Amino acid sequence: MVSRHVPELLKRQLMTEAGYRCAVPTCRGAAALEFEHIEEWCKVKEHRFEDMIVLCATCHARVTRKEISKGSIRTYKQNLAIISGRYSLYEMRALELFHSHLSQFASDSLPLLQLPRTDYLHVKGLEQDGLVKITQSSGSSVRINGLAVEPWLMQLTPNGKEFITSYFGGKELRS
Repeated sequence: MVSRHVPELLKRQLMTEAGYRCAVPTCRGAAALEFEHIEEWCKVKEHRFEDMIVLCATCHARVTRKEISKGSIRTYKQNLAIISGRYSLYEMRALELFHSHLSQFASDSLPLLQLPRTDYLHVKGLEQDGLVKITQSSGSSVRINGLAVEPWLMQLTPNGKEFITSYFGGKELRS
């Protein structure tokens, strides 16, 4: 008989994939994380990485109540495969910030964030993938620990807007 207990190695792999947060893009909660079988345990009777995802207790309950469809959960799992290991937590936080402010901008303008030049390596992946454009600010430098640091500007690109709209909207990402 197969145990319902999820093996520890598989738990770690799933947690790493999800960044130790709920896999639902609009949630990303870090408390009370649980493991969900995308195909019901009673049908598959096995624990497979491809068929499991990390959810917070609230989102897990919403799946159980069918408020979040299994189709959406499958899409979130596919999207994790694209972003996991590709973008750092810093980059994901920047995308979350852009997403939270997107509604404040006209459809033809794109949000912009200021960051210290020293943080460039933290967002280089977003720039390389064409999701943001980094430029030097014309503003004066700021002092961090007594050192003058020139601020840079990070602007969301049209591709970046499409990416965050798809990701946070629970739509399938293009790899």
